[in-house]
Amino acid sequence: MLDHRKPGGVKLPGRSRRAPASDPVGLLDEHHGYVCVLSSARGCCEIGSAGAGAGASAVAEHKRGDRALDALEVCASRAVRCRDVDLPSLEPCVRGYGLGMDHPSLVGPVAATGALAVPLVLLDLRMQRSGGTGIIPFELAGPERSQKILDAWGVEGRRAARGSLLLDFPYLVAYTTLNVRLTDRVTGSSEAAKRVVKAVQVAAGACDALENAALLGVVARSGDARLAGIARRAASVKFAALILGWLYGGSALLRRRHD
Repeated sequence: MLDHRKPGGVKLPGRSRRAPASDPVGLLDEHHGYVCVLSSARGCCEIGSAGAGAGASAVAEHKRGDRALDALEVCASRAVRCRDVDLPSLEPCVRGYGLGMDHPSLVGPVAATGALAVPLVLLDLRMQRSGGTGIIPFELAGPERSQKILDAWGVEGRRAARGSLLLDFPYLVAYTTLNVRLTDRVTGSSEAAKRVVKAVQVAAGACDALENAALLGVVARSGDARLAGIARRAASVKFAALILGWLYGGSALLRRRHD
């Protein structure tokens, strides 16, 4: 935050009283500049000055020019209110520190993805115990191998596969939502790149839905070469899109660690 003339209520970190009226400090009154470091502390917002000494309680306005402040802290009293800060002006610096602003919560999609993954794993184990493979090899089997997998599964394995494919519809909605929201939280990347990656994640979910519908037809008909081929192509695109999203997120994490 750059201070620009005119006094305002300001406190240094560790203090709990207002600055004396005789020592005016102008920091927030005209809403100029940016706060470039934020840290949480105790209760409401407090501004720390980079130029003030350890024992100083205020800075004479006419003695200082514009300069960057180094902290926005939370304290027990309310000498400076959070709502006094111009939030749009904070966003560039906040994003630069990887904090993000106003993103939808991850709690719902994370909980849904985790909850649905448990029965999907159990159904996959049932398929394998019946003598066949799990669902992923079946997705990629194509016309050549899908019939062999169906024969190896038998009635029990096919029942488990059908349940897994049906349950995968809400699962794909959950993990697609999670992937999109995670992509939206990536910092240090252009908005255009994030839009592309989010669109790719939505396309992955759509391919998963197409794959499920085709494989349900294969199971119901005890084999269908055309639908098995559609399912394999959709699954291949799905996995490629998901891997692209994971690589994008992983590279963003590596850049953040390096920075």
